[in-house]
Amino acid sequence: MKILNKAPRLLIFALLATSLSACSSTPAEPDGLADARREVQRVYPDAGIPNIEGVELSLAYKDKSFSLPDELKSDEADPMDKDSIVLVYSREKGKLKSEDTLPEELLYGPYEGDQTLLLTLSERPATVQGSEARVVEGTEIQVAKLQNHTIYATARPNDVTYTLQASTDSGFEEDELLGILSQVSTSQEN
Repeated sequence: MKILNKAPRLLIFALLATSLSACSSTPAEPDGLADARREVQRVYPDAGIPNIEGVELSLAYKDKSFSLPDELKSDEADPMDKDSIVLVYSREKGKLKSEDTLPEELLYGPYEGDQTLLLTLSERPATVQGSEARVVEGTEIQVAKLQNHTIYATARPNDVTYTLQASTDSGFEEDELLGILSQVSTSQEN
């Protein structure tokens, strides 16, 4: 009789121990982020979704038609074989939004939050008209400032063009933005 009385207690103890161990494990990446990382690696094996200090990824999608604004486009017309990857970062990522108009090839998000900066990965070489050539931490970068207080910067250290876009009131100084672009475009482990 004593053995039968101990069985429910042992079962409850085992269930509690399993529950506690599950709660104490390290949390997984937010919903869909691991899948988005894999897809970016599939499209651009030498690139990835960078972690940028001070901002969080709030939206990621593939875009067949990404291009620079008209005032920055070059006369070169290069067809793209791969989709561009667009990554949107926000200072604070809120709740997952439910919107009627979502990007066709959504990889991650969209989460609430004001867009702080936008980073695009593309195979198309970018020549930004009216830009200033700069070298930041050994990376050649083209920088253009538009009248709408937007900074565009491109870098192409390998076969991937990184385009960073941010408002001048994003909370980042221009040198910080160029440092971010230099770091993410040359990092093998984004």
